[in-house]
Formats: sequence, C-alpha cells, structure tokens
Amino acid sequence: MRGQVAFEGLLLLLVIITLASGIGALYMRTHNDTMAIAIAREEVLSQLSTKTTTNIIDYVQLEKEGPTINILIKITPRTTIDTEILKQKVKAATNYQTNIILQ
Repeated sequence: MRGQVAFEGLLLLLVIITLASGIGALYMRTHNDTMAIAIAREEVLSQLSTKTTTNIIDYVQLEKEGPTINILIKITPRTTIDTEILKQKVKAATNYQTNIILQ
C-alpha cells in the first residue's frame, strides 16, 4: 500500500511540474525584439571593454518603425562604437533591418 501511495505521489508531482513548465513557457518566450536588444547590449559591452575609459550604458532601447527597428543606445560619457558590426550581428540573429542611434 505504501508503495502505491508513493508512486501516485510521484505521478501527481510529475503532472504538476509538467503543467507549470508548459504554462511558464507560454509567458516567457524570447522574441526577436528581446534578441536584438540583448545582442546590442552584448556588442556595446564588448566594444567598451577595449577602451581605457570608464563608461556607463544608460540604456539600450528598441523602437519599431514598420520593417525597420531603431536601437537607441545612450553611453555616458559619450563614446563612439562601431555600429556596422552591431547591425550585422542583429541582422544575422533576427533578420531585422536596423538603425543604430547613439545618444
């Protein structure tokens, strides 16, 4: 009898975990917008790490305008980065036409 109760308990736990992960997956999808922002932030950090100055990324923001997205990046103090590499990486991962705007 104890073995059957333990087995039923494990079966019930398995059903609950499966339902929780299935429902969670519906709400936590990674979209191309999220990927574009993550790639932009990663590339900016990569380029800033080669500089000798201390910089702060204030924000990386995405705006959609039709088939094109604008990625707004504010870095303090204002610094130049290679936006072409950033555009290529975003295009490769998301297939978005991208404008990079440094503020």
